[in-house]
Amino acid sequence: MALTSVPAATITAPRPDTTLGGSSATITGTAGGPNFASYSVRYGLGLYPSNWTTIRSSRVPTGRYHKRWDWNRKERRFASPGSVSFQLLTS
Repeated sequence: MALTSVPAATITAPRPDTTLGGSSATITGTAGGPNFASYSVRYGLGLYPSNWTTIRSSRVPTGRYHKRWDWNRKERRFASPGSVSFQLLTS
């Protein structure tokens, strides 16, 4: 399969190695392209997470994904401050 026939995913914000303050982050990006089937946005704790949690998934391509993500919600509350990684996948 040629590289031009695969879907693409890009997180445009936050940029890598960004220090975020407050209780939330806004995640923006795009997902789509040839042979697009779906996308999912996930987060994991640390720089190289071994476990990922899905924030959102969709079968509809998006020219601009925009999601405010609140990490103080009970199910996402972190035991201590540290790094959080975001991942945007397409299939």
